Amino acid sequence: MIALNEHIKYLLLHHDCVVLPSLGAFIVRYEAASVKASGTQFLPPNRSLGFNAAIVDDDGLLAWSVSRREGIPYREAAAEVAAAVDSMSSLLEICGHVDIDRVGRLIRHAGATLEFIPDEHHPIVNAAYNPLPVLNVAPIVEVADDEPAILEVDFSERRSLGSRLWRVTRYAASVAVLVGLGIAFSTPITLERVPAQASLALPTVTKPKPATVEVPAVTSEMSEMSDKTDISESPEQKEPTVVMVKDLTATNPEENYDCFVVVASFASQTDADRYIREAHGADTMRVIKADGRYRVYVAVANDYDAAFDYKSTDAALVAEHPTAWVYRK
Repeated sequence: MIALNEHIKYLLLHHDCVVLPSLGAFIVRYEAASVKASGTQFLPPNRSLGFNAAIVDDDGLLAWSVSRREGIPYREAAAEVAAAVDSMSSLLEICGHVDIDRVGRLIRHAGATLEFIPDEHHPIVNAAYNPLPVLNVAPIVEVADDEPAILEVDFSERRSLGSRLWRVTRYAASVAVLVGLGIAFSTPITLERVPAQASLALPTVTKPKPATVEVPAVTSEMSEMSDKTDISESPEQKEPTVVMVKDLTATNPEENYDCFVVVASFASQTDADRYIREAHGADTMRVIKADGRYRVYVAVANDYDAAFDYKSTDAALVAEHPTAWVYRK
């Protein structure tokens, strides 16, 4: 018998409802980050867990998890889930309670009523937010003054210092000017006379030659090629389509397509063939072997989005294979 505890914990991390068929459902409630009324603490987001014994209809989520992890058909997984839930119910009748690690405890009271006590120490549902701390902040205190304070600053010393610096700078500039004039007047200047010369030669301007462009003659072959060429034509754009297995004509569709709508996955060819026989899918299902797995598919496509839309929107496929998925090579 398959143990459901690990599947329950995994599903509670990614979903808000996990149903135990004929027993009840775990319900996750999300609380956004908030501020306490006092305004002194910021609380992180939180996910809390409850149990509703009135929700007993099987939604297939638990069986889908068992099928994917164990590599068995969905119907066999559903039977394993039902057997495990029956065992849990028997344990409740005998011991009065059932413990699920990091989830909580289910207790059977008189009158067949169920009570759920969630794990308060390390709950799996709040694993993503447990590391976030509670932030403590100090409140803002408003100080009201009757009269605004006036700040008085004495600039007398700064003014005296500035005036002294200005006088020193002015004296230094005067000395620099006097030194420069003395150097200029004491240095002799010699001028060398050069006879004036002028050039009377003028440049010659020549008329540019016109450029010659050779245009090849249009031949009859070029004319025929231009008549046959139509630049307005563009390659035909084909919309990505999904092809059902029963409509395939190629002998090896695995080589012609990239995407496959898979309804089951097995570890051996024998299990895959048995699944097809039990589902009466000899004409509607095939097997592709890749990565050490034997995957049963019902349709193929060359576009992932087209294959995904088909497995999500086709009413017949969703009803018969609710856990179908798209495998891409």
